[in-house]
Amino acid sequence: MITNLKGIYGSYWRRNRVKSVVMAVLLTAGVASAGWNEYPGRPTQNNLYAVDMLSEGEGWAVGYWGIILKCQGNVWAVDRNWPNATYLYDVDFKSSEFGMAVGSGGKAIKYQNGLWSEAAGLPTAGTFYGVSLPPGTENVAWAVGNGGRLYKYANNEWTQVSLGTTVSLNDVHFRSANYGWVCGANGNTWRYDGSTWTNFKASTTNLYCIFAVQLGNVWAGGDNGKIYHFEGVNWSVVATPTTARVRSLYFLGPSAGWAVCEDGVVLRYNGEWSQVTTTPPTTNDFYSLYMVNAQSGWAVGESGTIYQYVINPGVEPASLGRVKTLFR
Repeated sequence: MITNLKGIYGSYWRRNRVKSVVMAVLLTAGVASAGWNEYPGRPTQNNLYAVDMLSEGEGWAVGYWGIILKCQGNVWAVDRNWPNATYLYDVDFKSSEFGMAVGSGGKAIKYQNGLWSEAAGLPTAGTFYGVSLPPGTENVAWAVGNGGRLYKYANNEWTQVSLGTTVSLNDVHFRSANYGWVCGANGNTWRYDGSTWTNFKASTTNLYCIFAVQLGNVWAGGDNGKIYHFEGVNWSVVATPTTARVRSLYFLGPSAGWAVCEDGVVLRYNGEWSQVTTTPPTTNDFYSLYMVNAQSGWAVGESGTIYQYVINPGVEPASLGRVKTLFR
């Protein structure tokens, strides 16, 4: 999910382009440090807005100008650029057999049987910022976007669901087939119980990401470093050490969480939020995060930024740091 991106039209042109072949040449063994390490030789300089992993070394990332990256064996490479200059803002995979990405121009594309194709087309030209594939369902997806748009994909077609609002809906996360959450502008959130969507006002802060850890335990992040926690009845604000916009949240358990923010900020939750360092430090905005487990994760962002989380250092490509290119 991404909205109101800082420099969305300018960041790509402000930085020099990278030839992805350099990455392939330089991905040799090295010893990574524990923590967040920059992935070497970015395969794209396009903003990457979302990442979703199937395992520690297999996954997908999508972004600006329809870029689609695939990770195979911890190596990221361009899979394709979706035509018509579509901006892909989110991607979610149920398994290696089915995934969905959404973006600008009412675009929805699905990954099935090893191929990307149009997902019957969302019946609107609006922009979609978030998509979630509920566990326990067969090829079902929910997508949210501007103007209060909420759509459900089932039986190979999209159906609109009204929330009675026109505010921008920025993210959606389903914990199960009958338990999901949506967040959006002006601190609005909605909970799905299998049949009904109910509004819960978290604050007046724009919210950009939401994550349901379990029933009655939900987190949301937004402007000015604000992170909110829902404990079954009401939302409350939880202190963080940053004022950077919170873009993505991921929890492995009630006291094991992560958040990435603009300005290169990474936060960790183990009962309270603290900021952690990256190697090397960066001021590039992070837009998305996926934790495979307590030992492995990935974060992506501005100008093709990719960082890998490694808790047990070993032979990892992330140890090489930033790679010089032919154009720097």
